[in-house]
Amino acid sequence: MTYDFWLMASVTELIDYPDDGSDNYTPQSTFQTLMDILAIHVPIEEIVHRFFQQSIHTGDVLVFSNQHQPDTCIVLDTYRHPLDQQDTIQFGWRVSTKLDLYRIR
Repeated sequence: MTYDFWLMASVTELIDYPDDGSDNYTPQSTFQTLMDILAIHVPIEEIVHRFFQQSIHTGDVLVFSNQHQPDTCIVLDTYRHPLDQQDTIQFGWRVSTKLDLYRIR
């Protein structure tokens, strides 16, 4: 059995700026924890950079899966709607009941 979770938020909610005087950023801590638990690496820095470089009415659906459990994945929909003023994306994850959730504890 699998469980799907979907959220919509500004793409900037997936990153943190540790230094206000710099444009360097890191994955947001909760999103980093999710990637660690699911054992999936998402190159969020590249995705955020590419998101702001792409034109309106464009975007991709990006799927990053666990190498050992392909049915466990993180999905990001980076489509830029022409009326969106908050730079929102849809993102979610699928978790298989086969995933060893006991390692979270």
